[in-house]
Amino acid sequence: MRDHLFSNDAASAFIDHYGKSLNILLSHIQATTLNAIALSLLTAWKNNAPIYLIGNGGSASIASHFANDLAIGLSTQTKIKLNAYSLVDNQSIITAIANDYGYEHIFSRQLMDNFDENSILIAISASGNSANIIRAVKQAKASNGLVIALVGFDGGELLPLSDIAVHFSTEPGAYGLVEDGFAIVNHLLVSYIKESVENELERM
Repeated sequence: MRDHLFSNDAASAFIDHYGKSLNILLSHIQATTLNAIALSLLTAWKNNAPIYLIGNGGSASIASHFANDLAIGLSTQTKIKLNAYSLVDNQSIITAIANDYGYEHIFSRQLMDNFDENSILIAISASGNSANIIRAVKQAKASNGLVIALVGFDGGELLPLSDIAVHFSTEPGAYGLVEDGFAIVNHLLVSYIKESVENELERM
């Protein structure tokens, strides 16, 4: 293998290119969208309503992390205690549903009898086309609940089904950049809510 493939210059060029690509991607996050999501989450808090998060693969990890930050991170730093639940974390439930009904039902079956018009579903998907994601989103919409999407590539089926969306438009297969964007939305949103609440308390 040629040494120049792993030279310091090659690494520096790659880091520079990746950073610039990520910076362009983050410009897709609009203030109006961030505000809409934050207000929706605060409304759920006031209504004591549940917030469910779903995703596959790397997006499943983000769903789990996001739920932790919403339910625990915010409550330890503010007076806000969101009822946020990641539907990717109970392997007994997931494997039972997948075995009995099929993998495409693993999220929608968990939402049955638990999702209503006050609930929020945060669907995280790079492609926007995963069958289990789309099935869960359609069930949420049928219950008149709110669907928030974090989606990449061309948006897939998920983008037009969502009520609020952060769309990281990329070439198909750019999972690393898109999932980086998802993680930053998580931290950006939680930090924004925390700072906004602190500022409001200072004015009171």
